[in-house]
Amino acid sequence: MGTGDSTTDLMTAIYEDRLGGLDDPVAARACTAIGHRVAEEVELAKAVLAERDLAATVEGEPAAPAQRHWARLTFQNQAAAEVAIDALTDAGYRPWDAVHGPAGVVRRRLRGVATLARNSDVTMVLEIGWPPDPPPILDRLPEAAVPTDNDFDVVSLPEALWPLYYVVRPFRLLAERVGLLDAGARRLGPFLSTPHDVLPTLHDLADLTADDVLVDLGCGDGHVLIHAATTRGCRGIGVERDPDLVAAARAEVKEHGLSDRIEIHQGDATSGSLPAGTVYFIFVPAEAACNLAARVLRNAGSGTRVLVHEQHPLPKPPPGAESQAVISGQGVTVAHLWSVP
Repeated sequence: MGTGDSTTDLMTAIYEDRLGGLDDPVAARACTAIGHRVAEEVELAKAVLAERDLAATVEGEPAAPAQRHWARLTFQNQAAAEVAIDALTDAGYRPWDAVHGPAGVVRRRLRGVATLARNSDVTMVLEIGWPPDPPPILDRLPEAAVPTDNDFDVVSLPEALWPLYYVVRPFRLLAERVGLLDAGARRLGPFLSTPHDVLPTLHDLADLTADDVLVDLGCGDGHVLIHAATTRGCRGIGVERDPDLVAAARAEVKEHGLSDRIEIHQGDATSGSLPAGTVYFIFVPAEAACNLAARVLRNAGSGTRVLVHEQHPLPKPPPGAESQAVISGQGVTVAHLWSVP
């Protein structure tokens, strides 16, 4: 892994979402391939919507180079968007927002957005948007005053008491400033799959061998562990808090005949004891990734490696990481590796 000018330029471009504009043939090929994949997914989504007589405005140019498997579909109003969400859910997408119940209803009304995702060899994310409909008394407030997911996450209020989220917000910000709350520690985020063809490079960076025990914190459907066990011969342990993903991961492990080498535990990696391993794999939102990496390193034995990858800068990473841009035909990311002497 290196920190030369070329690597730094690629990392910066990934962080700033402008990789496709670099004069770099490898980056250009990757972003072109991702852009075409996104365009194909959008066409599939539009076909599903057409069956419900729905039409959406798609952000950006069709098949334009991209570095994220992401698209935004905008509808005229929330009623049309809700029908679209149901149709896409029936077609295999799943709600990606972490806020549910009455808080979720309020969130949609005030923010005018919902997110869906579908996992295959990559995770395709569809952001469904519509004009938000705040009460007239609040529609002139600045964007910074509108409650965010972190505010809805603090407390779930009945729908009728939704104005109190505007009171929750300043108290939540103050509590985080004085250290009483940590948004990164509270929220691991929804499952975002590491693209399959990125895994060989990431496992090479971690020097993963048959002698290792790979621990995937936030393992989702378990495909990282399955790939490692089948290609490197190592054992694996996954930690996942979503019971549906735990069931899916266990089923995949069984189907691949790896039940004797891979364990899937249901739990929250931000609390409780962590499984013992020699390599820890972390792909969660940047704030949470920093907290988890620091937690692992505090108790890591000699020879332990911790690998984090993200498309966003790590806000407060533990010192001593080596970082490198990773670019494949399916995805781009920045890998950060800590090695305990």
